[in-house]
Amino acid sequence: MSDTRRHELYLFAAAFLLRLAWIADFSRLPFFDLPTSDSLFYAQQASRIAGGHLLGTGLSYPSSPLFPYLVAPFLLLSGRARFWGLYILQAVLDACSAVLLKRTGSILFGRLAGWTAGIAWAAYGLAVFFSADLME
Repeated sequence: MSDTRRHELYLFAAAFLLRLAWIADFSRLPFFDLPTSDSLFYAQQASRIAGGHLLGTGLSYPSSPLFPYLVAPFLLLSGRARFWGLYILQAVLDACSAVLLKRTGSILFGRLAGWTAGIAWAAYGLAVFFSADLME
Protein backbone atom coordinates (compact mmCIF):
# COMPACT_ATOMS: atom_id res chain seq x y z
CA MET A 1 0.00 0.00 0.00
CA SER A 2 1.39 3.38 -0.98
CA ASP A 3 1.92 6.14 1.56
CA THR A 4 -0.85 8.22 0.00
CA ARG A 5 -3.39 5.39 0.34
CA ARG A 6 -2.28 4.69 3.91
CA HIS A 7 -2.68 8.37 4.82
CA GLU A 8 -6.12 8.43 3.19
CA LEU A 9 -7.02 5.38 5.26
CA TYR A 10 -5.94 7.29 8.38
CA LEU A 11 -8.08 10.23 7.30
CA PHE A 12 -11.06 7.93 6.79
CA ALA A 13 -10.49 6.23 10.16
CA ALA A 14 -10.20 9.53 12.01
CA ALA A 15 -13.35 10.92 10.39
CA PHE A 16 -15.27 7.70 11.02
CA LEU A 17 -14.16 7.36 14.65
CA LEU A 18 -15.09 10.97 15.38
CA ARG A 19 -18.56 10.38 13.96
CA LEU A 20 -18.88 7.05 15.76
CA ALA A 21 -17.97 8.71 19.07
CA TRP A 22 -20.71 11.30 18.49
CA ILE A 23 -23.26 8.59 17.62
CA ALA A 24 -22.34 6.65 20.77
CA ASP A 25 -22.72 9.78 22.89
CA PHE A 26 -25.99 10.71 21.16
CA SER A 27 -27.37 7.18 21.66
CA ARG A 28 -27.54 7.78 25.41
CA LEU A 29 -30.24 10.40 24.90
CA PRO A 30 -33.89 9.34 25.11
CA PHE A 31 -34.75 10.81 21.69
CA PHE A 32 -31.99 8.91 19.83
CA ASP A 33 -34.56 6.88 17.91
CA LEU A 34 -37.21 9.59 17.53
CA PRO A 35 -36.71 11.40 14.22
CA THR A 36 -38.11 14.89 13.72
CA SER A 37 -38.67 17.26 10.79
CA ASP A 38 -37.29 15.94 7.48
CA SER A 39 -35.94 12.89 9.30
CA LEU A 40 -39.45 12.02 10.42
CA PHE A 41 -40.75 12.39 6.87
CA TYR A 42 -38.05 10.04 5.52
CA ALA A 43 -38.64 7.55 8.35
CA GLN A 44 -42.39 7.52 7.62
CA GLN A 45 -41.82 7.02 3.90
CA ALA A 46 -39.25 4.30 4.57
CA SER A 47 -41.67 2.59 6.95
CA ARG A 48 -44.32 2.50 4.21
CA ILE A 49 -41.78 1.09 1.77
CA ALA A 50 -40.65 -1.54 4.29
CA GLY A 51 -44.32 -2.40 4.80
CA GLY A 52 -44.68 -3.28 1.13
CA HIS A 53 -45.88 -0.03 -0.42
CA LEU A 54 -43.05 0.33 -2.91
CA LEU A 55 -44.67 3.09 -4.95
CA GLY A 56 -46.29 5.84 -2.95
CA THR A 57 -49.14 7.99 -4.15
CA GLY A 58 -49.12 11.76 -3.87
CA LEU A 59 -45.73 11.84 -2.17
CA SER A 60 -43.58 14.91 -2.19
CA TYR A 61 -39.96 14.38 -1.19
CA PRO A 62 -38.11 17.36 0.28
CA SER A 63 -34.89 16.49 -1.52
CA SER A 64 -34.01 12.92 -2.40
CA PRO A 65 -36.73 10.55 -3.62
CA LEU A 66 -34.48 7.48 -3.34
CA PHE A 67 -33.29 8.05 0.23
CA PRO A 68 -36.32 6.33 1.85
CA TYR A 69 -35.50 3.21 -0.18
CA LEU A 70 -32.04 3.16 1.38
CA VAL A 71 -33.51 3.66 4.86
CA ALA A 72 -36.31 1.06 4.50
CA PRO A 73 -34.22 -2.12 5.05
CA PHE A 74 -32.87 -0.72 8.31
CA LEU A 75 -36.40 -0.19 9.60
CA LEU A 76 -36.90 -3.95 9.47
CA LEU A 77 -34.46 -4.20 12.39
CA SER A 78 -35.86 -3.91 15.87
CA GLY A 79 -35.50 -1.20 18.49
CA ARG A 80 -32.53 1.10 18.50
CA ALA A 81 -30.58 -1.21 16.17
CA ARG A 82 -32.34 0.33 13.19
CA PHE A 83 -30.99 3.79 13.99
CA TRP A 84 -27.56 2.49 14.97
CA GLY A 85 -27.33 0.80 11.57
CA LEU A 86 -28.48 3.89 9.72
CA TYR A 87 -26.18 6.23 11.56
CA ILE A 88 -23.17 3.96 11.13
CA LEU A 89 -23.87 3.76 7.40
CA GLN A 90 -24.08 7.56 7.27
CA ALA A 91 -20.83 7.84 9.25
CA VAL A 92 -19.06 5.54 6.78
CA LEU A 93 -20.37 7.50 3.79
CA ASP A 94 -19.45 10.83 5.39
CA ALA A 95 -15.95 9.59 6.24
CA CYS A 96 -15.62 8.54 2.59
CA SER A 97 -16.63 12.09 1.68
CA ALA A 98 -13.58 13.40 3.55
CA VAL A 99 -11.31 11.17 1.48
CA LEU A 100 -13.06 12.05 -1.78
CA LEU A 101 -12.85 15.74 -0.94
CA LYS A 102 -9.14 15.32 -0.25
CA ARG A 103 -8.64 13.60 -3.61
CA THR A 104 -10.69 16.16 -5.53
CA GLY A 105 -8.93 19.08 -3.87
CA SER A 106 -5.54 17.51 -4.61
CA ILE A 107 -6.38 17.08 -8.28
CA LEU A 108 -7.84 20.54 -8.72
CA PHE A 109 -5.72 22.70 -6.42
CA GLY A 110 -2.72 20.69 -5.27
CA ARG A 111 -1.77 18.34 -2.50
CA LEU A 112 -1.86 20.85 0.37
CA ALA A 113 -5.31 22.14 -0.60
CA GLY A 114 -6.61 18.57 -0.88
CA TRP A 115 -5.37 17.58 2.55
CA THR A 116 -6.67 20.80 4.06
CA ALA A 117 -10.12 20.19 2.59
CA GLY A 118 -10.21 16.53 3.65
CA ILE A 119 -9.10 17.22 7.21
CA ALA A 120 -11.44 20.20 7.47
CA TRP A 121 -14.42 18.04 6.44
CA ALA A 122 -13.37 15.20 8.73
CA ALA A 123 -13.35 17.60 11.71
CA TYR A 124 -16.24 19.86 10.66
CA GLY A 125 -18.65 19.96 13.58
CA LEU A 126 -21.88 20.11 11.60
CA ALA A 127 -20.84 17.17 9.42
CA VAL A 128 -20.15 15.16 12.56
CA PHE A 129 -23.40 16.29 14.17
CA PHE A 130 -25.61 15.43 11.19
CA SER A 131 -24.12 11.95 10.84
CA ALA A 132 -26.59 11.02 13.62
CA ASP A 133 -29.65 12.25 11.77
CA LEU A 134 -31.57 10.87 8.80
CA MET A 135 -30.01 13.16 6.24
CA GLU A 136 -29.73 12.40 2.59
